[in-house]
Amino acid sequence: MERESKKRVGQMHKSIVRLLPIVLLATIFFTLLLTHIDALDLLYSYTRAHEEMQLDEIILGIITFIPISLIASLYTTRKFLYELVQKEKELEYSANHDSMTRLANRNNLLQLLDSLLVKAKRHESRVAVLFIDLDDFKLINDTLGHDAGDALLYQVAKRLSENLRESDILARHGGDEFILLISGIEENNSASKDKDSFCKKVTLVTQRILTTIQKPFSIENQNIYINASIGVSIYPDDGDDKSTLLMQADTAMYRAKEHGRGTYQYFSQDLTAKQNKLMLISNDLRRAIDNKEFVLHYQPIVELNSGRMIGVEALIRWVKDGKVISPNDFIPVAESIGLINPIGDWVLEECSRQLHSWKQENIPLYIAANISGRQLWQKDILEKIINTTKLIGVSKEQLEIEITEGTVIKDSFRIATVFDGLQSSGIKISLDDFGTGYSSLSRLRQMPISKLKIDRSFVNGIPLNTDDIAIVKAIIQMSDTLSIDSLAEGIETEEQWRYLRDIGCQYGQGYYFSQPVPAKKIEELWHDNYLSSDKHLNPPAALTT
Repeated sequence: MERESKKRVGQMHKSIVRLLPIVLLATIFFTLLLTHIDALDLLYSYTRAHEEMQLDEIILGIITFIPISLIASLYTTRKFLYELVQKEKELEYSANHDSMTRLANRNNLLQLLDSLLVKAKRHESRVAVLFIDLDDFKLINDTLGHDAGDALLYQVAKRLSENLRESDILARHGGDEFILLISGIEENNSASKDKDSFCKKVTLVTQRILTTIQKPFSIENQNIYINASIGVSIYPDDGDDKSTLLMQADTAMYRAKEHGRGTYQYFSQDLTAKQNKLMLISNDLRRAIDNKEFVLHYQPIVELNSGRMIGVEALIRWVKDGKVISPNDFIPVAESIGLINPIGDWVLEECSRQLHSWKQENIPLYIAANISGRQLWQKDILEKIINTTKLIGVSKEQLEIEITEGTVIKDSFRIATVFDGLQSSGIKISLDDFGTGYSSLSRLRQMPISKLKIDRSFVNGIPLNTDDIAIVKAIIQMSDTLSIDSLAEGIETEEQWRYLRDIGCQYGQGYYFSQPVPAKKIEELWHDNYLSSDKHLNPPAALTT
């Protein structure tokens, strides 16, 4: 439609331009004709006899005015048509380009990809489709605001454009997603037809993109670090039409996110089944939130010296069609599709309600609730935690927040700010899965951590594996030096319990004491075993279900 309109305007402009010399020639011819037949002399004699008419002056004025007015009209029309053509060009550009990044937009991308595939088919060459998604971009918007997010997108687009060939096509697909098209048409036939050679070149481009994006961006006078996940599909190996290729690249991109983000993956057929499963889970998760299909189970936390249960860790479960789904199967999905925040909010509310219920029954247990890194990026996370406990009417000291060591390492500056707020509010913080990351002693000393949870992978080898023993002893000694409590996860045997107790570990949890159980079972364990006078150091007799 736009092209037809532009074509009609151009035809009108050419017609009027062609008409100008014709009008001028006609005016000159008419003037010469009047002169040749002495019409002007007769007209002069007549007007002198009738001076009030002065027809000669009128006609001469008309003869002079006609070409001048025509020329002026043609000039005005030409200027109008020029402005109209420019406006048409601007509208066409706006319709095909993203207003923020000035890159090709999605509609233009589809047209360009169609054209590129036609050429590739004719030349028997390959085309690579790279689906580029910025990792955790939503966190930038949530913490720094949308203006900062827009500025980051602009800088990313600019930096990517500066590192590509002229033949490469970069487009903004939407949100924080970009599409890059790499063609092998310009290469010699042997290089473009050989998949390995072509993929080698694509891999180099992909790695260069990842390196480029990892460099800091200056936004509002501060350095912002971000990564990208990239999925790659190849024509004609992974599909022969634009829709299929984009879908396969998108699928590969999600596989890259599953592999830790900040990396790339090529599409393979086994990804399709996995992606279909992921889509089904994500749809079910959205319904699960509305239908309240989540429940909390609680695993006892035990004081190793006395065998006394002092608290519990809250562990979420998803009950779907009567089957219990492990958090390992749905939490990563919830994080990837942005549902972890509402799920996390529900966990905090449910923990607070359970604490209030136990308070009414004089059960003095605390609850340790796991918080994901994405939740900590919420601007109002502190207010949510504090307001939830206040609204339900429980003491903030009864709630302990657990965060993994990996999350702390990933963004220590942001986490430290949240931790300071939690500490000033009286909420305790425990560092989960400790030993799996690379936290330094100086970093731990600066953080308001109240408990280190030794990862189960080190507890498994106790008391036989000397390496595990050395690591666990070092963690316990370090926690003692920093006046931080130590807790061992995954205790499954009496030997592990006794050994950890003897080397100074203060607390523990694991199947040796109890598996995660519903709240009612925790209440039974408390009343049956901890209100009696039998406070012996035999946790299995007290807690085993």
